[in-house]
Amino acid sequence: MTIEKVLNMYETINRTEELDSFLELAKTKKVCIFAFGAASKFIYSIFNEMGVNIDFFCDNDPQKVGQEYFGVKCQSFEYLKENKDDTVVFISTSLFKEIETQLSKENILYFKNLGYKLILLNAIKSLDVKSIRDECIKAYNLFEDELSKEIFLARLLHWITTDVDFSKYEEQNQYFDTDIIKVTENEVFLDGGSYDGDTIKAFFNFVNNKFKKVISFEMNQDSYNLQINNIAKLPEDIAEKVVVYNKGISDSNRTIYYYPMGTSSKINNIHGIDMIRLSSDLVRIDDICTNDAVTFIKMDLEGSELSALQGAEQTIVKNKPKLAICVYHKVEDPWVITNYIKRLVPEYKLYLRHYSSCEYETVLYATL
Repeated sequence: MTIEKVLNMYETINRTEELDSFLELAKTKKVCIFAFGAASKFIYSIFNEMGVNIDFFCDNDPQKVGQEYFGVKCQSFEYLKENKDDTVVFISTSLFKEIETQLSKENILYFKNLGYKLILLNAIKSLDVKSIRDECIKAYNLFEDELSKEIFLARLLHWITTDVDFSKYEEQNQYFDTDIIKVTENEVFLDGGSYDGDTIKAFFNFVNNKFKKVISFEMNQDSYNLQINNIAKLPEDIAEKVVVYNKGISDSNRTIYYYPMGTSSKINNIHGIDMIRLSSDLVRIDDICTNDAVTFIKMDLEGSELSALQGAEQTIVKNKPKLAICVYHKVEDPWVITNYIKRLVPEYKLYLRHYSSCEYETVLYATL
């Protein structure tokens, strides 16, 4: 499929009869979102803005049953069966076939294949669809190889249909593609959204423990503690070259609230609701790394990548570091972040690579 055909679909997208049917049933029935993950929680926030009340989540994972999100509990499948007569289910994962079979067997009313279209509709309502076409075509033509262009189209198409097969793009060595990333023994590696240090460990292996410095940012307190413990186990000559900040990164220095969800911890951007949340400081990379000639930046920030890059603009323009930036959290990330990085450093060569069998883990690389 060509980029023109995909963009034509964006320009004509609107609410389907199926989605309208679901919204009508939601007025008189309990609403259950099936699956308790990051996408489900984002869909919850969209429904909240639409005035649709969510009564409960459901998940087959017993470890998720009993957890709450904004006071809405994740229930077991047995609970759903007991309440099936007055409940309509919204399947929020693209891996829906097993769930569909499960619900059909119990004659439970459900809707599928609508989650990502709902997210797309929510995203483009605040964007100029005509400008999306121009920006997408510009980004598409910036990529260095056909594989990058194919993955770009797959990301655009994914929000409209669940028929995209990401498994054919799946590769290994996320952030450290040997065909794209070339390193020296003097790398200053900056890890934005470092969790427990798992990517830093992969970096050590990639450079064979020969590097100058690692600078790590993790705003989640529990993840930060895990990372500090892991670093303490390293040989002293390695550990002394690692600096870890219990802070997030953004385009300004400020204190924010975030939802502590492990690898999916994200800044509070849902309006009108409250839950248990924690505070953290956000900082600009440009303010922290004034004396560091950063050579390699990785970011996985649950949708905050663009603002973090904006807070690193001077560092990027000055040092022209290698970049490995996640671009799968928001609909617009693939084209907005691609075009932004190219504007900062026109000589960058840009590539897209993908690292999972489903829609997650798409990485934009920028190298000289």
